[in-house]
Amino acid sequence: MSRLEGHASSARTQSVLKRLRDEYGPKLPILLLSLEVACRQPQADVETVRTQLEEMIRSIHLIETNHKLILHYIDQLTSADAMSGMRCLQKYILHRLLPESNVVWVEQSIVKYVAVHCNSRSTASTSTIQALQNDLDTYYNALQSGMSLGASQAAQVLI
Repeated sequence: MSRLEGHASSARTQSVLKRLRDEYGPKLPILLLSLEVACRQPQADVETVRTQLEEMIRSIHLIETNHKLILHYIDQLTSADAMSGMRCLQKYILHRLLPESNVVWVEQSIVKYVAVHCNSRSTASTSTIQALQNDLDTYYNALQSGMSLGASQAAQVLI
């Protein structure tokens, strides 16, 4: 396929996705299709993936499979850009998980946040370590109780 055909195909795909979004709104299949298309681009635009993922986080009903889907796409975003992945995961924790009060999902996501933060090459400075401490304090205060022993130990091992 030539480069020109690739651009035409991409433009058609974006046109179809736009019509689907306009007609049906932020439904899960449309959001998933949009995310898959954005992630499979040869040079995925991190900002587009992050924006679509945040729309998914805001709009879908939280059940176990949707929670796993969100974490999967956060992993994909994190592999492309760790800072964008951490910001997206932080929004997911603060704006969706903590208000829902599903402690198991909150703990899983906090441990994932710590892992991403600690594995990112750009987080070795004192300011980012302080930011991690502030984020963990925010999560602790919002939880209204401590994390379970297993989740606390997992986070400590990662740190």
